[in-house]
Amino acid sequence: MSKIAILNANPPQEALKRWGSFADMAIEMFEATKASFLNSTVEYEVYNVYEKDFPTVLELCNGDYLGLHITGSTSDAYAIDIEWVNILRKLLQNLLKNGAHPPISGICFGHQILASALGSEVRRNPKGYEGGITRLEITKEALKLGLFQNSTSPLPSCEFYASESHSDFVKNVPHGYINTLTSKKCDVQGLYKRNVALTFQCHPDFISEVCIKCNEGTYSRGEINADELAHMKESGRQRNNDGRFFATYIWMLFTNVL
Repeated sequence: MSKIAILNANPPQEALKRWGSFADMAIEMFEATKASFLNSTVEYEVYNVYEKDFPTVLELCNGDYLGLHITGSTSDAYAIDIEWVNILRKLLQNLLKNGAHPPISGICFGHQILASALGSEVRRNPKGYEGGITRLEITKEALKLGLFQNSTSPLPSCEFYASESHSDFVKNVPHGYINTLTSKKCDVQGLYKRNVALTFQCHPDFISEVCIKCNEGTYSRGEINADELAHMKESGRQRNNDGRFFATYIWMLFTNVL
């Protein structure tokens, strides 16, 4: 049986209980997109890292796992005063030193904590919160590698729309990786290194309704105004969400296609 380790970095949220935890949404994302890559059952092993429940490097590198996935979180990936965040950062650093580690995917916080482990600067975005179904542009480097392309179209795919809900950002691309996507508020929207990692600042795991719920929570905390929230809600109604398409590329990474 194929196995994926999910490092769940956030406790369940009352506003999102209809869709479950971030780990539940990750599993739903993987199950909805795996058919073209696997015809076998996948076992998802969830570790609630926010409760300091961690696998060991030895366990992750024993050859049993197709991949390792890190969820989003309301915690800051650059925090040095949160014990479990420090443990996770160190775990990733140790994994990346071990050539036998499974490929790694990360979403939002997962994207940021991997970048932090690699030495990149992660901090609060001076451009403010980014939310709604946001327009993303592919970078020249990603286009050159053929990432995120629709095989049925004769023209290159250069723009996408996906769920965003974040106030922090990765400032610089770590050595040996490329930046795959960019947006108006965030230059580094994804990281990629062949057979090693693929991350997204956006949320391929969030359907549009979940995204807007998160945006509403940000509004309730006074971090965005009513006009900004209205614009985000409108984006959810008007724009298609390419999150599941991005998830197929995580499967490509996990099945050694990417």
